Parts: sequence; C-alpha cells; structure tokens
Amino acid sequence: MYEVLANFQGLYALHTVMARALNVPGNRLRLRTPKDSGGSFGIKRGVSP
Repeated sequence: MYEVLANFQGLYALHTVMARALNVPGNRLRLRTPKDSGGSFGIKRGVSP
C-alpha cells in the first residue's frame, strides 16, 4: 500500500496519473491532503501521464 501526502486539491485527477506512473493498481494507492492546504489561486503546475 502506498500512501502519499500531497498539497494538491485535484486528487481525483492526480490519482490515476500517479498510479500509472508508479505502475501500481489504483486500490493500492491512497492520496491525502493536509486539512488546511490554503486557497486555490490557479494552476501551479500541469499534470500529465
């Protein structure tokens, strides 16, 4: 099981991309964010497979 703490508000978009990049099944990957990650002020970095 992989557990990743990420300061990213689009976890549903990131989950599939990260699982494929790590070559692990999606059910073996858990993504979490901090409770107070701040506001969203635009995209900081693009996500692509």
